[in-house]
Amino acid sequence: MSQTEVVMKHFNRAYTLTPREARANYRIESLSSVISKLNKHLKVAGFKIFKTWRMDVTGTKYAEYCRKEILNG
Repeated sequence: MSQTEVVMKHFNRAYTLTPREARANYRIESLSSVISKLNKHLKVAGFKIFKTWRMDVTGTKYAEYCRKEILNG
């Protein structure tokens, strides 16, 4: 199974995904690259994956990706 398929399956089960979760759970080192490829396919289906910057308790910033439906009009 490709990394894009793995991430798509994840978003079918869960709301968000972080690079740390992708590395630990799926051994995906470059989640941003996979998200970029996946967004090209999802746009046709009316969805998009958005990135939000979060900060943990130590002050370290990290990206959190979330799949959302694109509303037309």
